[in-house]
Amino acid sequence: PGVDGLLAIVTPQAMSDPAAVAGIVKEAAERAAKPVIACFMGELSVREPLRALHAERLPTFQSPEPAVEAFAAIAGFYENQRLLMQVPGPLSLQEKSPDVEGATMIIDNAIGQGRTVLSESETKAVLAAFHVSVAPVAIATDAVAAITAAQQFGFPVALKVNSPDITHKSDVGGVWLNLQDGRQVREAFQRIVEDVQLAQPGARIEGVAVEPMAVKRHGRELMIGVSTDSVFGPVIAFGAGGREVEIVADRSVALPPLNGMLAHALIARTRVAGSLDAWRGWPAASMSAIEETLLRVSELVCEIPAIESLDINPLIADETGAVVADARMVVKSSGPRSRGRYEHMAICPYPTHLTRE
Repeated sequence: PGVDGLLAIVTPQAMSDPAAVAGIVKEAAERAAKPVIACFMGELSVREPLRALHAERLPTFQSPEPAVEAFAAIAGFYENQRLLMQVPGPLSLQEKSPDVEGATMIIDNAIGQGRTVLSESETKAVLAAFHVSVAPVAIATDAVAAITAAQQFGFPVALKVNSPDITHKSDVGGVWLNLQDGRQVREAFQRIVEDVQLAQPGARIEGVAVEPMAVKRHGRELMIGVSTDSVFGPVIAFGAGGREVEIVADRSVALPPLNGMLAHALIARTRVAGSLDAWRGWPAASMSAIEETLLRVSELVCEIPAIESLDINPLIADETGAVVADARMVVKSSGPRSRGRYEHMAICPYPTHLTRE
C-alpha cells in the first residue's frame, strides 16, 4: 500500500537469471494496478527477456537513466492531473462568511481620498474582514495618545511610523520594538518623527501606529505577498519573512483561487517549510493556521479586484496559530470596472452558488 510504482533494475551477473526475473516482473505487473518499469542492463544476455516484456506492453530500458526519467514523467503526469482536478471556489465553506462589502468600503474610501496606499490599520481592517488573524493597531498623532494606546494594549508594544509615503519603515528609523513603559513610548515617538524627517524629508507623517508585541516564543517569521501580473492577474507568493526577505529570496508562487491542497503545495515548495516542523525542542508550527491564512488571502484577491498588491511581513506562526504583525496594501486608483465578477483572474473559481445537494 505504501508503494505507488515499481522500477525493477537487473544487472547481468553470473548467478542471476534474467529470463526468470522477467517472468516475476511480468506477474507483478499483471497483479498490480500500478506502473511497472523494467530496466535490464546488458546486451545479449537480456535481449530475449526484454523482448518478452516488450511484448506484454511493459516499458523496458537497457540503462537506468532513461528508466528513471520515465518514472519521473509518470509521477509528474499524475501530479499535474491532481492539480488540474483542483477547482476551488472563491469563498471557503467556513461558518462565517467574509465581510466583502465592509472591506470594499474601506478601499473605496481611500480611493475617494486620492490614495492608493492603505495605512497599516486600514490594511489590517480589510484582512480582518476576511477573518485573517491580525495584531491590533491604534493610530496615535502625539506621544500622549501613543502612551494611552500602549496602556490599553498592555506592554510591551511596538511603534511604527504611519506614512503613506514610506514602504519600508525600518529603513528610515520608523520602527521601535519591545517598548516596556510609557517613558520608552514617549521617547520612541519623538525619535521616530525626528529620524524619519531626517531620512526622508518629503514624507508625510500622520502619527505612529501602536501595536502590542506579537510575542511568540517559538514564532517563525513568514511572508505572504500578492502582486498583479499584466497577463495572469493576481499572483500569491509565500516564503520566509522578516527584514532579510529580499536577501533570503525564499518564495514560491501560485495563481488563486487556492484550496487546501494547493496552499499546502505552495508552502512545501519553499526552504522555510523545513523550519515549520518540530526541531531542537521547538514544537511544530500550526500548518493548518498558515494554510488557513493563505486561503483567506486567496478569497480576498478573488472578491476584490481593486487590490494591486499586498505585503504581509511578517506573518508570525507558532504551535498555537498565525498572526499578521505588519501588512501593506496598494489598490488601483482607477480603470475600467470588470465586466464579469472574476474577470481579473486567470483561473475562474468554481461557481459555488450553482451547487446543489
